[in-house]
Amino acid sequence: MPKVDNATTKQAESIWRSPDGAKEIFKVTIDVGGEEFQAKTYSKDISKVGWTGSLESYEKEGKFGSETFVKQPQKEGGYGGRGNYTPKDDKAIQAMWAIGQAMNWFSNRASDKLEAKDVKELAIILNGMVDEVKTGSVDTVAEVAGDETNEDIGKEIDRVFG
Repeated sequence: MPKVDNATTKQAESIWRSPDGAKEIFKVTIDVGGEEFQAKTYSKDISKVGWTGSLESYEKEGKFGSETFVKQPQKEGGYGGRGNYTPKDDKAIQAMWAIGQAMNWFSNRASDKLEAKDVKELAIILNGMVDEVKTGSVDTVAEVAGDETNEDIGKEIDRVFG
């Protein structure tokens, strides 16, 4: 992918938008050192007339053959144009799932007295079970349920929350 510095957008127009509006393709005229060329981009930043910065060009197959697209080059720690990007935190997602499952378990039992410590304990056990199935590790489960075997973990859940 050829990279150019000090590119400036001279003209831009939207030529396609997805039905849900999430993606849009712009036809842009870019000036690099006094020479202009046309390309397409998905970048809203690049599509603003007057934008100046570094670009990478790449070819993409279209309806009528190869088309030239431009994008901001990858920056250290992420990609251009996505300064606020946060990588997915699988452990946080897993923990939120376990908490939700614990809340559902208690609400399905119509318990008058829902205590945060009970939800937390069950969520830790469920979260640990995901790790156990995924990796074979039982560290998180052992913290709450002790050093019981897998068979005893089910009994512990019934004892604490049954």
